[in-house]
Formats: sequence, C-alpha cells, structure tokens
Amino acid sequence: QEGARNGGWWCWRPDMPAKTDDFVAALIKSDSKTRGELRGWLDAYVTTSDSNSNYRRIKKAWNSKQVSDEFKADDLLSASATHRVIVLKGATGTGKSKAMLSALESLEAKTGNKFIVLGAYHRSSLVHKGAYEFGVKNISAPPGSAEREGLHEGRILRSGLFCCGESAFKDWNEKTLWHWYWELQSNPMPTLLVLDEISQVLANWTMGGTEALRRIRTKVLDALEGLLALPCVHVWAADALVGDIELNWLKEITGCDPVLVHSAFTRERDLFMGLPNSSNERILNLQLNDVVRAQERFWLGHGTVAGLHRTLNSLPEADPMEELRITGEDHSRDDSRVARLMAEAEAEGPQYKRIGFSPAVSCGISMAATPVAMTAIVQAYCWTAEDVIQALNRARNSRQRILLAPRV
Repeated sequence: QEGARNGGWWCWRPDMPAKTDDFVAALIKSDSKTRGELRGWLDAYVTTSDSNSNYRRIKKAWNSKQVSDEFKADDLLSASATHRVIVLKGATGTGKSKAMLSALESLEAKTGNKFIVLGAYHRSSLVHKGAYEFGVKNISAPPGSAEREGLHEGRILRSGLFCCGESAFKDWNEKTLWHWYWELQSNPMPTLLVLDEISQVLANWTMGGTEALRRIRTKVLDALEGLLALPCVHVWAADALVGDIELNWLKEITGCDPVLVHSAFTRERDLFMGLPNSSNERILNLQLNDVVRAQERFWLGHGTVAGLHRTLNSLPEADPMEELRITGEDHSRDDSRVARLMAEAEAEGPQYKRIGFSPAVSCGISMAATPVAMTAIVQAYCWTAEDVIQALNRARNSRQRILLAPRV
C-alpha cells in the first residue's frame, strides 16, 4: 500500500465503502489517519458521501466560459483583461500549452515588454519542453548545460525558469523559484507563472515527490504560494482534470477569483481495453508485429522499464535510427534525441517508427500532424490514472488505441 500511495495510485481495500483511481479523492474519503496527512484545507473544500461513491472534481459554481474548439490565444487574452488567474480545463489535445505561448507573445507585442516567465512541473523529465517553448532556464537540467543557462536555439529568450519541485530551491546561489519570489516581492515586474497539469503539481509539491523534495518542501511551498500572492504575477494554469481543490487553492492563495475556461472539444477515437495479463500482452505483441510488418509507426508506453524493454526486444530488430526509448535510465536521459523530441515532437517524432516510453514521460509532448498506426499503453500501479490518459493521447493522430489496465 505504501508503494502504491507513493506512486499516486490507490484502490480501496474490500472492506472500504468505495474505490477510486483519483489519489486526492481517495485521501479525502479515507480514514482519519490518512486524511490527516493532507493540509487541513482539503477537508474544508471537498465533501463526499460514503453512501454515494461518485466523485466529481467540480461541484461549485465558478466564473467560467466554455469554448467549443481547441483553445486559442484570444481565449486567454480576453480573460486576462479582467482576471489575474486563468485556468484552462480541456481534454488532452485541446491546445492548452500552445494557446498560452501564443497569448503571451501577443501580450508582449502589445506592451512592447517581455514578461518574466516561471513554470512548475511535477516531474523533472517534463521541464525541458516548457523551458524550451518559453525560452527560459531549465534548472532541472544537468549543471553546465545550455538548457540550464536558458540557451535554446531558434527560440525567443526570456528571463525566468521552469523547474520541478526538487529544483525549486537550492542551497547554493543559483537563481531558483525561491530567489525569484524574493526579487519580485521587492521589485515587482510583469511576470507569468505557468502551472501546467496543476492537479499533479499540487499533489506532488504538497505531499508527494522524492526525498530531495521532502527535505525542502517548506521553502518550495513558501516560494510557490508567495509568487501566487504577488499582484504582479499573472497565473495561468491548465489541466484536463482540474477541480474544486485546485480552484479553491488558487483563490485562497492569490486572493483573486479564478476564471475557468473550459473547452468541450474532443477527438472521437476508438479505445480497446483489457487487463494487463499475459494473454492480453501476447495479443498486443501480435498487434505490434502487424504494425512493424506494415512498416507503420507505433507509440508504446509501459508501466515498468523492464516491461518496456521486454516488449520492444520481442519485436523484429529495428533500425537504431528509427526507434527511440524514453525512460528514467541514465543512458536515456543523456540521449540528445530524447531532449530534441521533448522539445519539438512535431518536428522530431516523424523520423521514428517506434517510440517507447516508461512513466518517466507521459505528458508534456504531442505529435498531431503525423499519423500513427497504434498507441498502446500497459499500465502498472505506479502509473497514475491521470498520466495514463495523457499518455494515450500523446500521438494525437493515432488510428488505434489500446489500454491494458488493472481493474479498480
């Protein structure tokens, strides 16, 4: 149970009143000892009933606007005229990140000034993409690297940084989120704080993360909440599963009513589901073999690194230049091809026939223009439900999607 909880995956024991794959909801509905691990505000903002196990992320009436298409810069620009805090809610593939960048560029063109851009992610492997797109430092990157210095070829460069929780504060003098908070407090400047996948950032930064994050959590949260409260900081958050918890947290910390912009846009695609047992994995392997023989593309995500390698190694040998494996292993982190794909999936992705990834990367990248024959995901308990949904939709133009997931 401890391993499952640390991985963000939870299932009720049989004697409990309900079951859920929503980690936050599980903690809220759990026994008093587990509930006590959360900050007190959670109980005040979300209520559930043991007699009705349905859990809705949004129950309150918020100031909101609904759009029918993918997000556009104008959705943010119109809201920013009256609101400092904007939250985009939309399914994977609705263009949340792209709209943020376009809106920022429009604001800068209008004012003639560049914004400072700060960003928070729940995992270090995702920081590269945001830092690259917005042209700021990636302080989760290796020391001495161009990314760490904020040097991105072909991008408009800005002051600021993107980081994961573990790198939001450092004991040495490198400028971190903590330093930016104190600087902006004494010298206010136009600043944008980006909270992509806010539900996962909030869960990770407040109660998850590695031992490195747990050691500095107090300073990390002081920096994040301090920045949110500064009037000079515009806050743009995004998530497919944002709910009352995140919206209430933003309201209380910023002192501003957030505006919720919700996109109803979805791409209708078939999804085939099964249990992750040996029989279904053999069937999946046959399906992947068919894709290989047809010389088409596939994206494969596996809940364990060993399972990913086992599945890919069972297929006919691939041209090394046409296969990319993305994991948390050192040789993968040091592979420059991985960094390039994370930064520009649309440009880099088409060269690969096979892309395999572990839970080290399940969100933050997307490839829409190039068709993919199949996206297949094999879930394990340490791969959260939110991440799995993201992973299924990384290749937007996928003809077939397969999910092997445990029954919950």
